[in-house]
Amino acid sequence: PHLPSPGQRAYRKMQSYIRAGGSAGSARHFRHSEGGRRVTLCICACVLAVLSRSGCTSGTAYASSSVPLRRRASLLGAVLGAGALGEQPAAAFKNRIEPLKNEQKSPGSKPSNLGAVPRKEGAPPDLAGCPASPNCFSSAATSEYNPVRLDPEVEKAHYLEPWRYSKGGAAKAFEDLQGAVKAYKPGQRNVDGGGFDIKVADPEKGYLYAQFESLRKGYIDDVEFLIRPDAKGEGGEVRVRSASRQGSKDFGVNAKRLNGIAEGLAALEGWSAPLLTNERFPEYVKLNSQDNKPKMLGKDRSLFSVIKDTL
Repeated sequence: PHLPSPGQRAYRKMQSYIRAGGSAGSARHFRHSEGGRRVTLCICACVLAVLSRSGCTSGTAYASSSVPLRRRASLLGAVLGAGALGEQPAAAFKNRIEPLKNEQKSPGSKPSNLGAVPRKEGAPPDLAGCPASPNCFSSAATSEYNPVRLDPEVEKAHYLEPWRYSKGGAAKAFEDLQGAVKAYKPGQRNVDGGGFDIKVADPEKGYLYAQFESLRKGYIDDVEFLIRPDAKGEGGEVRVRSASRQGSKDFGVNAKRLNGIAEGLAALEGWSAPLLTNERFPEYVKLNSQDNKPKMLGKDRSLFSVIKDTL
């Protein structure tokens, strides 16, 4: 009897898998399995065989082949796509607390309002404010230059008093700030287990931008700092913004992260970086406590255990 070719067997195996309704997670498992690797090799072999029969296995033959250009491009794409089946999971930050597993990540889209830029014509460079949801803190939350203004009480609930330095000047302050962020420990207070990475460090503008990732699901939060020197003396302020890209609550994540960085700065001479506590942000605590899972709450049914000023 006629036996199916390796390509036909690979095709049938993939078709049966699709008909079975394989999920994204099981698809990743399949392509990393022994069977998945065999299917990948079969697909590559079939495409290369087609190229060979068409006189496309060498650069000269490929360029002069009678196979239409679009067809050749699709064949090469198939080869490259098949090779990609064996790739490792999406890139992870190097300082995450445990290896990345085969799970789908949901980083969300990078916000368009990041950066230290004038928020209105004639305004000084500044960070963005916050949305109404309780998953953001910003030293610019109450700025009159914000293009979108919220209710004053809502803005006040998101406002984070700028941190301050009293000596050394802006250059030294930026060095201290960058050092404190680099020394941040992923997983402290059970947040940011996915690690973090500094994406922009501009000492001339006094601007620093970093991304922090959750241990599971790969949620990304954006954290920014902007140094503003005083008109006189060696001191100045550091405007801070930490915001989640997704969801309507953060269950204390942004507060815990900022406390971890603030502790590092406060240990340095000349720095003032008050910790975020229940007393300072009661509305944030209240909104993040509503409908929260019991295991994330303290005995008093509040977020005290989440943003408490201890490790």
